[in-house]
Amino acid sequence: MKTLNELQQDYLDLYLIHWPFRLKDGASRPPKAGEVSDFDWEGVWREMEKLVTDKLVRDIGVCNVTVRKLSKLLDIAQIKPSVCQMEMHRTLDGEMKKCSRLARKITSTSQYQVSCFSL
Repeated sequence: MKTLNELQQDYLDLYLIHWPFRLKDGASRPPKAGEVSDFDWEGVWREMEKLVTDKLVRDIGVCNVTVRKLSKLLDIAQIKPSVCQMEMHRTLDGEMKKCSRLARKITSTSQYQVSCFSL
């Protein structure tokens, strides 16, 4: 695995799918309608599961997914995501609560004071 060679490591503790979609070449950031390509969610997850099986990665997880996408992933996953990393703020509080019931661990990022939230 190229990443392991570059880091001069035998394994990674955690490997994440950062975005559950792929941007088309030249897409703006954030992408506009039509600038997102199909993403083989199941195929990518299967390859990540192989990394765990081959002991190249200890845990795998996801970032920036909706509850619907996380539920679909859990339906097909042989190895469940260890981590679901998501943005946290008042307008996403319901999403955070739903994801916390599906995932083993939730990590969050926020531009705001996090202490005002509870699950």
